[in-house]
Amino acid sequence: MRYVANVCREYNKNSNTELNITHDFKTDTEILHFLAKNDINLFLYVRNSQHGIASVLDYALSVKRPIGISAIPMFRHIFKEEILVDKTSLLDILNNGTKPLEEFYEKWSIDKFISAMDSLFLEE
Repeated sequence: MRYVANVCREYNKNSNTELNITHDFKTDTEILHFLAKNDINLFLYVRNSQHGIASVLDYALSVKRPIGISAIPMFRHIFKEEILVDKTSLLDILNNGTKPLEEFYEKWSIDKFISAMDSLFLEE
């Protein structure tokens, strides 16, 4: 993993682009602070045999920064061409900002969650 990170750093020829690659474990609060300070958060996973859903995107969505993802099954709940790195350039993803993510902010908002819980537990 450190070898791959070093190769990525070597390929970065743009002095205005800083790659911030970490290998340490962080608390939930530290993760949110880390993600919030970035201009874009990339989740470049390789295809594997896992068919679950990756919850790491929950953290990324909560800080409202542009997101770029790989087209893998673990990210299928958030697939949009505008954020797929194999379909859209990083510059375009960055320039689109969080607009492609607005539907997810609405869909998974606190108000929607409260409404769903109310409908389960409150009689009308």
